[in-house]
Amino acid sequence: MKTSLKIRILLCAGVFADFAFYSAAQQSLEEIKTGIADFSGAVLSVSEYRGTSLDNLVLKSTITYKNSYPVLEKQYDSGNSLKSETSYVYRDAGVLSEIIGSDNSGNEIWKYSYNYDDRGRFIEEVSYGSNGSKEWQKVVTYGAHGYPIKEVTFGSDGTINMQETTAYNDNWQVSEHKTLYPDGKLLKRTVYTYNDDGRMVIENHYDITGLYERIQYTYTDDGRLKTATTVGSDGKVKSSTVRFYNASGKISEEDIFNADSSLRSKTEYAYDTHQNWIRKKDSDGQYIVRELTYGD
Repeated sequence: MKTSLKIRILLCAGVFADFAFYSAAQQSLEEIKTGIADFSGAVLSVSEYRGTSLDNLVLKSTITYKNSYPVLEKQYDSGNSLKSETSYVYRDAGVLSEIIGSDNSGNEIWKYSYNYDDRGRFIEEVSYGSNGSKEWQKVVTYGAHGYPIKEVTFGSDGTINMQETTAYNDNWQVSEHKTLYPDGKLLKRTVYTYNDDGRMVIENHYDITGLYERIQYTYTDDGRLKTATTVGSDGKVKSSTVRFYNASGKISEEDIFNADSSLRSKTEYAYDTHQNWIRKKDSDGQYIVRELTYGD
């Protein structure tokens, strides 16, 4: 796990709301695109199983929670043997201090540490390898408005590996995000457009040659994501996603279509009485089943 992707997914799920580089505005963008949301109810643990039959599922992971925060995640191999563990350490409730990865014998193989300024804002992430040596470091700076505006990633030798900048509109929603090479030249640029209700409707992707892709979003009358259509620079549709919801407002089905409108994949959802999803089935017959335990 030598990446921050999983951490950012957790952040966008609202687990570590103050940590995310893109702020509350970007959290909304990620929720729109991924559908990730907080659990309902006092969840104590989540076990995830996968397989092609409900009668023959294989345990893949278990996550233990305390006061709504993950504290221990276990990953299993196809034989149900422990493969690795991830531990989450906090300074105070919800203030992440470290994430530590261990092998099946309990030996530390990687670690992320997090630091904050005197206002409690996340300012630094450091990655360490199995021998305890620093692999890379990310430093976040904030504008006068209090929102993060720049993130710089340094290598183990202190040289810049990558830079990211974020700009905001008058409503403090993310309006532009740039990824830059170490010398400051543009690698990728994303521009976001919102409707009068504050919902993102267009996401334009650019590289050094110009616009190469656009994602267009539509919503239901009650503000839930309805469609996401990806269009190339030539204006032709590349793919589209359509979502359907149940009476409780939860996603019941998500269909993805190819450029020719043929169905690429279909995912169906089922929920428990707390309205947390407990089963997903895709068009290939693959199941993902979650077993949740709850406290008082």
